[in-house]
Amino acid sequence: MCTDGPWQAPTGHGSASSIITGNERGGYGNVFFYINGSNAAAYLQGNRATRQQELIELFRHDMRDLFDEVVMVKEFAWGEQPWIRGSLGDVPVGGAWMIAKCAKPEGRLHPAGDFTTMKSGWVEGAIESGLRAARAIDPAAEPEGERA
Repeated sequence: MCTDGPWQAPTGHGSASSIITGNERGGYGNVFFYINGSNAAAYLQGNRATRQQELIELFRHDMRDLFDEVVMVKEFAWGEQPWIRGSLGDVPVGGAWMIAKCAKPEGRLHPAGDFTTMKSGWVEGAIESGLRAARAIDPAAEPEGERA
C-alpha cells in the first residue's frame, strides 16, 4: 500500500481515515474518505473538476481489488463552508458527562446530533443519535433500507 496516500495519516501531516461498507442496496457499498490537516489542504488545492477522480485513481492503485465500478461521487469540505470553516466538535477529557446531559430528553423533545454520542464530529454519531431519538419516541423504529 502506498505510504503517502491522502487517506493515510503520517505523523505531522494531518490525519485521515477510510470507512468501507458493502451492505447497501443492489450489492453496492460506500467508501468514505475523511481527510484533514495538511492532507485536506493539499486535496482542496487540487482542481475541483478533477480532484475526485484523481483521489479515486490513487485509492484504486493501492487497493486494486476493492472495487471496480464507481456509481456516484459526492464531496463535502468543512473548510469550504462559509459559516463553519472546518470546526470540529469533540468532548474534552473527563467530559463524558456532557454527552448524557446533551442527550437527555426534555419532555417531548429528544435531542439528536453527533454531540450526543461518543462519536462527536462524525456522521456515525449523527446516525446513531437519530436512531436513539427515534426509538425513544417509537421503540419499533428501524433504519430504512434492506438489512444485510
